[in-house]
Amino acid sequence: MVSKPSDSIDNRRTRDNQGEKHPGATLPQEDVNEIRSLVNQGFTQKSVAALFGVSRSCISSIIRGKAWGLKSV
Repeated sequence: MVSKPSDSIDNRRTRDNQGEKHPGATLPQEDVNEIRSLVNQGFTQKSVAALFGVSRSCISSIIRGKAWGLKSV
C-alpha cells in the first residue's frame, strides 16, 4: 500500500511527541521546572536564559505556556 503525504504528517503530530520526546526539544523537563522556579523566585528571564544557554524568548515561551505547556512545578 502506498502511503499518502498526509500519513507522515499525522504521525508527526501524535501526542507522544510532546515535551522531552519532541524532536526539537532542547531542554529536559527537569530544566523546565527549574526555569519556572527561578523566574518565580525573581530571577530575570535574561539571566535564566544565560544560565541554561537558551534565548530569552525561549524562557518567555516556557513561562507563558507556549512551550512545554503549563505543567505544575
